Parts: sequence; structure tokens; C-alpha cells
Amino acid sequence: MEATADSKAPAALAYLTASALAYEAGDYEAAALHAQSAKRLAPRAASVREMLGLARYGEGEWAQAMSELRTYERLSGEKNHFPIVADCLRALGRPEKALELLDNQESESDPEPLKIEAEIVRAGVLHDQGKTREAIGALRRVLSEPKNVEYHHLRLWYLLAVLFEAADRPGEAGMLYARIADHDPEFLDVTGRVTG
Repeated sequence: MEATADSKAPAALAYLTASALAYEAGDYEAAALHAQSAKRLAPRAASVREMLGLARYGEGEWAQAMSELRTYERLSGEKNHFPIVADCLRALGRPEKALELLDNQESESDPEPLKIEAEIVRAGVLHDQGKTREAIGALRRVLSEPKNVEYHHLRLWYLLAVLFEAADRPGEAGMLYARIADHDPEFLDVTGRVTG
């Protein structure tokens, strides 16, 4: 493990692995506890700070999540979690800072999932501000017809459908919910929205 004394690396890695498994299972509290133990052993390991930041985000601990993910960025040089940091700013009542971060960090070279996640956060901020039409526009910028539908596409379609409902456009919302249900009928509450 990077930046960790050899004697502590195996234990830190064991905690990090346990954290990742708990995170994948949706147990963010356990993930955070394991990641915190790894941090005590390997405070300068970027992967540890990343895992702790993601776990804290899952718990809704916005300030701690943002702090850990910013430390991860400094240690690793990576910016792949900037949408999560922006969402933390949004949750902490700093929407303008969230939009500023998105504007400064987004790049044409970003992979599609990262672009979609950034626009999902942007749309959330705009909707919070009562700018539903602008929020819809943000999501439409990254809307595509993917050959292989992945989780980030379903998230994009779902939020867009929710925004269409908020804009009193139920027909467009219904088409998106049906599209999601065709690909994954277990996705959130989409089946109930289609049949409801």
C-alpha cells in the first residue's frame, strides 16, 4: 500500500478491503469504521482516504466526506470524485460553490459516467434553486442513446423523469420511467411509477 510503513501495510490493507466490501453491501457505517481504522495505520494512503470519503458520503456526513475526498485528490492528483465534492457543497448549503467547482473541474475528456454524474449534481443544485428548466437542460446535454445501458444512464433518465414531473410534463416523465423499467424493473421505485 502506498505511503505506508511495511509493518502496517497488511493490516491497513485488510481494513481497506473490509471497508470496500461493506461499502459494496451498502453498509456505509461499517465501511467508514473500517476505513477509519485503515486511516490510523496509513493516513497518507490515497486509497484509504478515498474509501473513507466515499463511506462518509454514503452516511450523509458531508463535511467529513468532502475533507477526505479533497485529501485523496491532493495525495493522488486525481479529480475523479469532483461531482461528489460538489454534491457535498450543495448539501452543506453552498450551491454557488458547488456550481463553481463543477464549472472549473469539468472537461471534455472526462469519461461519460463522470460527465453524467457532474450534470446530475448540477441539475440537483439548479432544481433546488427553483430553476427546473435549466436543470432539465443540464441533463439533456449528456443525454444519449447508449448501445449498452449502464447504471449511470438509468440514474440520468430517472432524475430527468423526476424533473419532467416537477415541470408538469408527465408524458415525457412516463416515457423515461418505462424506458428504465424495460432495462431494470428493480431500479428504485420505477415499476410503481410506471404502473401507478
